[in-house]
Amino acid sequence: MTRGALTTFSIANDVSKYFAIIPAAFASTYPVLARLNVMGLTTPASAILSAVIFNALIIHRADPAGTARRALPAYRCVDAAAR
Repeated sequence: MTRGALTTFSIANDVSKYFAIIPAAFASTYPVLARLNVMGLTTPASAILSAVIFNALIIHRADPAGTARRALPAYRCVDAAAR
């Protein structure tokens, strides 16, 4: 998986979560947002739960099965990110 594909996926994932959480959380305060509530979520808790479940399912499916992984100590990850 390339960095570009991961970035595109991350942005699309965040946008989809915003369309789930924001309308359900603020529809009572801003009634115009009720039109964006396409999933029909009624409470902020149900919206957040749906976003968490969506993340768990999508991230699992987006990870290629044959990806090689190796454990690194935390300081190596931080050092690599700082470069």
